[in-house]
Amino acid sequence: MALSASSFRCSSSSSSSSSSSSSSSSPTPPSKSSSASSSSGFPKEPLPIVAGVSALLLGAAGCYWYSQSDFSNSQLNQNNDSDPNSDHDSNVSGPNGNSSPHGVGVELDFPLEQVELQLRAAECSVHFAMPQGVVSGFHVNAFQANRSMEDARREVVLPADPYEGITSSALFGVYDGHGGARTANFLAEELFDYIAYAKSLFAVLLSHSASSEAEHTANENHESSATQVAPAADHGARTDAVVSDDDNDQDTSPQGIIPYCLKHAFLQADDIYLQRAAITHQYRSGFCGACAVVAYIQDRYAYVANAGDCRAVVGRYSEKDEGTHKVWTAIPVSKIHRADIKEERQRLRAEHPNEDDVDALRRVKGMLEPTRAFGDGIYKSHFWNDLVPDPSKRFQEPYTPPYITAQPDVQIHEISGNDRFMILASDGLWDFVSPTKAVRIVTRAMEAAQKDPDAPFNAATELIRYVMQKRGAALLGDYSSQSSSSDEKIAAVMQIPHGTRRLVMDDITATVIWLDRSNLDEATEMQRFHAHLNVPKPASQQE
Repeated sequence: MALSASSFRCSSSSSSSSSSSSSSSSPTPPSKSSSASSSSGFPKEPLPIVAGVSALLLGAAGCYWYSQSDFSNSQLNQNNDSDPNSDHDSNVSGPNGNSSPHGVGVELDFPLEQVELQLRAAECSVHFAMPQGVVSGFHVNAFQANRSMEDARREVVLPADPYEGITSSALFGVYDGHGGARTANFLAEELFDYIAYAKSLFAVLLSHSASSEAEHTANENHESSATQVAPAADHGARTDAVVSDDDNDQDTSPQGIIPYCLKHAFLQADDIYLQRAAITHQYRSGFCGACAVVAYIQDRYAYVANAGDCRAVVGRYSEKDEGTHKVWTAIPVSKIHRADIKEERQRLRAEHPNEDDVDALRRVKGMLEPTRAFGDGIYKSHFWNDLVPDPSKRFQEPYTPPYITAQPDVQIHEISGNDRFMILASDGLWDFVSPTKAVRIVTRAMEAAQKDPDAPFNAATELIRYVMQKRGAALLGDYSSQSSSSDEKIAAVMQIPHGTRRLVMDDITATVIWLDRSNLDEATEMQRFHAHLNVPKPASQQE
């Protein structure tokens, strides 16, 4: 018995959408666009991989695919060393440290009855009838500030196969573009395919390595028994040197394989993106860039890969006073890469010692904030710098690229019984919300939903709502948060046209993943799966 691939797309027609799914459903997978080019600006070319997303992570029998790669075409037409784990919210100035261009006392000219509809326009809530491993569901939402939406996201959930011994797993990605939407859209469309390719390639190489070593050992034993001499030196072609960066003793456990595959996929996707932009003469795509955070959740582990200034935070609770009081803690599970962080500036200076402007204005070459990102060709090679039309705007000597890389930092987080959710978001959220505050916003939304189960509930929406209220209060000069209503503050932001709104806030994309470790602790996933389907095990798997 094999599960059919199941795919869903978040609705854009309703103000609040909610989906409940189980492994027994089998809707038709969404088809790719029939247009000649993708939203990343490139002609569509299939990735030559053994298995695509529907067979992601080696042999998964089916997948739930929640994808929204381009909001703009669908639902949405700091001078001090930064402490990425600070519990203090940013001030009410603009995302780049600028004060509001509109001053205070802005007159409202936006219908308040439209506020909630606009706020929930890109919202999606998914809850599984049968939890997929530790993942019981997720909430997503986004809000546009730029002239065109430069954020993108994607979610893929792969159910277990009870007959192949495959446990469920999930991939969640948030991509924050800069200089345009092309790089972020490319990542939303293809990065998970590169992860699948890296994992399948890794398995093939390991299998080949194991068989080669076994064959070599057999030959050695045969020669030893026949000639009674010492075994010959190892002349077998060891492929583990290819698998591992610089270590022949590659960890073949999931905790070793998955981080390696994530790093390999990030770098390969970046190389292919820039090569494709050059070959197809889509030079604007090569000048764009994007930061990315990806969470790969399998069994009781979350593998979080981050390149740039997106972030991931886990919300964990603990009980005090004999269980009468819950205390929530924010657990950062990603590392930020920006030029205003001391460690990143030190790295830049060490790699480019003769360039005084390498971290000027606490930006890469005085211009770019993130020190790790996809795309951004001019920070990676002379080829792209030479393509800048105006010679006066090219980087001048000394110029020793690359300055930035797409190689992610990968954190492995073991999900505890008290971990209830994980937040992935672009820096449009983190510009104004600390990790502790973000966890508090989500938990308050959870408590409100428990008191009123019939009210719309989407935790990602509440995170965005907080930022917009904060920015609206600054525009209205209402720092006391008492004179203006919540909707009035949000309306003050919504009435500003896209593009100009970017001076007040950045695009925001937020994903809240609901976690429940008890799904694994109470029974094995295979047992739960058989019980859910109410079918017997194959004779070969029965005890």
